[in-house]
Amino acid sequence: MNNENYKSEELDLKAVLEFISSTFKKTLVLLFRAFQFVLKFWIVVVVLIVLGAAWGFYMDANKRSYKESTLIVQINNDNVNYAYNALEKLDRKIKDKDSLFLQSHGFDKGHNELIAVVATPIVNINNLIDKYDEVNNRSLDVFVDIVPFEEEEEKMLESQAFLEEYKYHSIEIIAGPGATPSVVDKLIAYINANKLVADMGAIYFENVKDRIAANQRTLTQIDAVIESFAKDRPSITGLPAQFVVEKNMEIDKVFDKKLELQTETEMLESELLKSTDSVVLLSNADLVKVRAFTDGRLKFLYPFFLVSIFLIAAFIRFLYVQVKRIAEENEAEKQ
Repeated sequence: MNNENYKSEELDLKAVLEFISSTFKKTLVLLFRAFQFVLKFWIVVVVLIVLGAAWGFYMDANKRSYKESTLIVQINNDNVNYAYNALEKLDRKIKDKDSLFLQSHGFDKGHNELIAVVATPIVNINNLIDKYDEVNNRSLDVFVDIVPFEEEEEKMLESQAFLEEYKYHSIEIIAGPGATPSVVDKLIAYINANKLVADMGAIYFENVKDRIAANQRTLTQIDAVIESFAKDRPSITGLPAQFVVEKNMEIDKVFDKKLELQTETEMLESELLKSTDSVVLLSNADLVKVRAFTDGRLKFLYPFFLVSIFLIAAFIRFLYVQVKRIAEENEAEKQ
């Protein structure tokens, strides 16, 4: 019984080896025939290579690639939401191919100056935490609670709940092949010219000026309080009740309040100088061509493509002839 099993296994192994050998020989024969075919039609192959290379050189030289840029902007005057709304509206108009809207805002629709516009906040979690810790340790937790829990942390921080808390933002733009850096200036001008953005900027500007004036009045009153304290006078006629000097008042708190108001006033004055425009470009307005895999490679890809089509067509014809011959032989045997 064992001998029979051994002989059976030996026969199976021999059959496998014969099959492998036969397949290898057939493959070699097929490759040899393919080589003979290429030699036979070498002129056709060379012509296809030359035509493909010429076609590829021409396409590489005349290919017009899209351009892209990442702009870093500062959004002032509490205008973050309005600026984002303006950009989202522009992106919709671009996708809708609303040429009237685009041209009315200075964009050249004929040259596809803009293909897409997307804005995202530049997240600074440390500043965010510091800001809310100064006000209320629970404030940040409240904001987190109103964000859908299934969002990832990064998307949560970029969500609408935190959008107004960021001053710096990036704007990703994709521009047409004929676009120039001037399209960036047009984009910034479009945002600043938006009615809501402009109105909000004017309101914010006036509010800041009013706050500065109020701080300066308060500082004048504080100076009067300090002067009266130095003269050891119990009170000053005409000052608000909160600034009446008492013998047991803590003068250090008055100085702290003065320093706080001075610092705030300096910041507000600096804010006024920087907030002439609601959206200020901080980065370069360079446009970079979008690189594709085929860029500069068409002179190699086209010859390969043409020769491959020729060889595939020849192989299909070869299969057709072989199948036709087998079918004719079977018909002849039946007769």
